Amino acid sequence: MESLEVLNFHPSKVMAHPRVLAWHDDLDHEVDMDPDFDEMDADDAVDAFWN
Repeated sequence: MESLEVLNFHPSKVMAHPRVLAWHDDLDHEVDMDPDFDEMDADDAVDAFWN
């Protein structure tokens, strides 16, 4: 990942399905409501995915 390079990136070309956006909004709201929420770092997320 350290050598990953994205060429000709145009943010206007990135789209998300409305259901994904709604899920993300709900997730943000849940995090705001839970003071004990501890966000996972990238390495933890990869480990959780593969294990």
